[in-house]
Amino acid sequence: MKRTVRKEVKYAPDEWNKMICLAKESGKTPAAFIREKAVNGKIMCLDIDETFGNILFDGNNACNAVNNVAKTVNTEKEVFESDVEELEKGLELLERYTHDRIKPFVFKEVTEQWLF
Repeated sequence: MKRTVRKEVKYAPDEWNKMICLAKESGKTPAAFIREKAVNGKIMCLDIDETFGNILFDGNNACNAVNNVAKTVNTEKEVFESDVEELEKGLELLERYTHDRIKPFVFKEVTEQWLF
């Protein structure tokens, strides 16, 4: 196959040294190794829907509780015992919500179907 398109890629010295080592281990030239990885390698990206899709947001009650206390404190310039209790409840809700709902980042492979 005749290759006529040329692109420049810049590397940090440690990245280039790693690339040279990987190419040697594979028995390929650096150019062949890079080309194969670029065309056939696995590229992963963050799956936004899978990672964050379940977060929106019945945690709103907790946020509202915290926001209400802040509003009261700012307008009244005092903190009442009921405010502290409401704030504690809101923080407990947030803690429970984040513990139950937030999960590690999920990645998916970028494939040719992304091109279309």
